[in-house]
Amino acid sequence: MELLLIRHAESQYNAKETDHLDSALTKLGRKQTIDVSAFLKRKFDDIQEWDGLVSPFLRTLQTAKTIYEHTDLKFKVDWRIHEYGGDYACMTSFDIPNRKDKFPEFFEDTEVNSWKMTAEVKSDFFDRILKFVEWLQENNGRYVIVSHAIPIYTMIYILKGIYRMPKWDRRILNTSVTWIWNNEIRYFARYVNSGKDPRPDGKEITLI
Repeated sequence: MELLLIRHAESQYNAKETDHLDSALTKLGRKQTIDVSAFLKRKFDDIQEWDGLVSPFLRTLQTAKTIYEHTDLKFKVDWRIHEYGGDYACMTSFDIPNRKDKFPEFFEDTEVNSWKMTAEVKSDFFDRILKFVEWLQENNGRYVIVSHAIPIYTMIYILKGIYRMPKWDRRILNTSVTWIWNNEIRYFARYVNSGKDPRPDGKEITLI
């Protein structure tokens, strides 16, 4: 199994430009998507042959769309990798049918009418991600997964045999890439954007 776990690019909510949690990418976020696309194409010359999975949120879909446009890597929406629902209980609108119209290439053969965003407790969230990781291990393929910081961090914990939900951690930056190959983390949250690395020492970091 080989995985590339990518956090979405900077959203308007990340930049404090809106209070709407399911927001679009900022100008910087759109640049970050181009940077990470170039990195993937340069580092993995057969990236278009991998399987792409993306969370149904706007910021993840926009991130994946740029990657698709620059690398020909096809994505499918996967409900199992969406953001932790506990923080989204106050969200009043999540227009999936309209989203399907805007990103039709990601919603092929995907049922959308029966799905809605609901609040979940931490144990529900962890079970959701655990089942997803078990599915990945059973299929033993090569996947590029565009998701969110907490789902990605939880996947990494599980793959390292740590069976608990991690606390919020700012080490997984926008469009950072974690590469897992043959059960080994080749790098964790690698910063691939142009410009100065915002971490204190600018170095790659380890999980524990």
